[in-house]
Amino acid sequence: MRYVRPTVAAARTVLVATLLLWGAATTGAAEFPGEQAGPNLVPGGEFEGGALRKHWKWDGSGGGFKATKARGRGGGSAVALISTRTEGRGKFWGKRFRVPAGADVRVTLWAKAEGHVGGVWVNYEGQTGEGFAKFDLAGGTHDWLEYTHRATVPTNAEFGEGELVDLSLWFYVYGEGRLLLDDIECRVIEERPGGDGAGLDRTVRAAAVTTSGSDAWGVLATDGLRRVLRDRPFRGAFSERVEIDLARREFEGAQVLVFGYDELRDVTISVSDLAGPGVFSANNIQVLPVAYGDRSKAKPIPWYQGPSSPHWPDPLLPNRSFTVEAGTVQPVYLRVFCPAETDPGEYRGEVTIATSAGDAKLPLVVRVRDITLPVRLRLKTMLVGGRSDRPYLDLSLEQRMGLGNIANGMSWAKINFPEARGKLDFTAVEAKLQYAIDRGLSAFVMASAPKSGKWGFPKTYSSDWKTKMSRVLRDYGGWLKKKGWLDMAYFNNIDEPGRGRWPQCEELYRMAKKANRDVKVFQCVNEVGALDALKGLADTWDVYVQQADQQQAAARQRDGDEI
Repeated sequence: MRYVRPTVAAARTVLVATLLLWGAATTGAAEFPGEQAGPNLVPGGEFEGGALRKHWKWDGSGGGFKATKARGRGGGSAVALISTRTEGRGKFWGKRFRVPAGADVRVTLWAKAEGHVGGVWVNYEGQTGEGFAKFDLAGGTHDWLEYTHRATVPTNAEFGEGELVDLSLWFYVYGEGRLLLDDIECRVIEERPGGDGAGLDRTVRAAAVTTSGSDAWGVLATDGLRRVLRDRPFRGAFSERVEIDLARREFEGAQVLVFGYDELRDVTISVSDLAGPGVFSANNIQVLPVAYGDRSKAKPIPWYQGPSSPHWPDPLLPNRSFTVEAGTVQPVYLRVFCPAETDPGEYRGEVTIATSAGDAKLPLVVRVRDITLPVRLRLKTMLVGGRSDRPYLDLSLEQRMGLGNIANGMSWAKINFPEARGKLDFTAVEAKLQYAIDRGLSAFVMASAPKSGKWGFPKTYSSDWKTKMSRVLRDYGGWLKKKGWLDMAYFNNIDEPGRGRWPQCEELYRMAKKANRDVKVFQCVNEVGALDALKGLADTWDVYVQQADQQQAAARQRDGDEI
């Protein structure tokens, strides 16, 4: 799409501005048209003089974590967070400051890593939400990097829009090494005085009503990756037409935003056929209104990046009419698929928005590249867990995220195959696998180890269990090898094992390789030190890089393991 984008205060790439819109931490400060950043509110964020001890605290209980003064990026002072912890996390936080509830704030800081193995995240914590937003800092070894992150301070039953609330920034540190911080700032984003007098909300509204031709409602387009909060001012890039670029056999998305400045009833969205080198059928475009979950009664999770609104966009509904309440915005997702036989080139059509207050049209442009994606990509994907019956399988394969549990030979204490004349019968699983592989399945779990002592499973792996599992790995693995499918199959070892389970991971790895040396062992880890401690005891790693070892994950990859 050709979007209207925010201005960028520093000369950066367009990618930086785009990432900021999606809520990522980026380099370079940015505001939207008609906005400016207010004064810095973080006390002592430059760490000069006695600021570290006066304005900041840290929790080193249990040992292995401290904060100390260090040389800053411009020759002044910074803080060094030094961790030697292999378990748990260190905490570093600043004195609280006051911001208006409902306001947008922008946090900027500089960070430098010196051999930091693990992960760090920055949490926003205050009176209206503990952890309502967060962003990650890179580990490893690197020079000073600037981070910018924008978030909306939530309101609640006690504090309404504009009332001042306390806020502070917390840093949670996993792993070992040094991380230096300098020039930590938080500024409230304000409407720019003077000039044309147009703040962002008025900029969006002016464009939206121009497209609809009515002051009662408006319509715009935005990208398909943005979560649009229906009861918050829209913050994002927008366009007066929908533009999509894709290859053949690719899905791509965009969103149509319907703004209800007055209430709108009986709203419907329809798409025409598109004309170009041939006809791009409207049957290749799904119209999916975005639905919202109600989080108002959800139990808060302190470390979770919760949304600023209780209404959180998530489900996509079948196309049907809907109502847009006054003062809200309703996104509608367009999911476009390009068949393999489509001629490359540009196709043009229309999106029609019909409402109780009138109709409008958005131009729709689909550009088909002269590239055809294979049915099965080289990048392996696997979604473990959930249902595996046909509707879910078809949907996951369309998304190139095959269901990993569709052919699990043993997941608890029972072999999942029938037996005929003393041999395991793979007839049923052959049909299911063939169906999925023909449609792009690239990876699946052939067997998985339960976590001992959890959810009713015994505390130890009995000899009977090991005998059954070894049989599945040997016989099922041998059959998969003859079919040419073993390279897609994995034995899923203990999921997210704590330090006390690492010996069991080694035990089950050796059991699996003894039963069938060709079977690949899949190991998910989320603790610092696991990749080093279990080196040589997995073929493929599922790594939570902000809680495990970024450096060691790269080392395992260099060793030839899959990540």
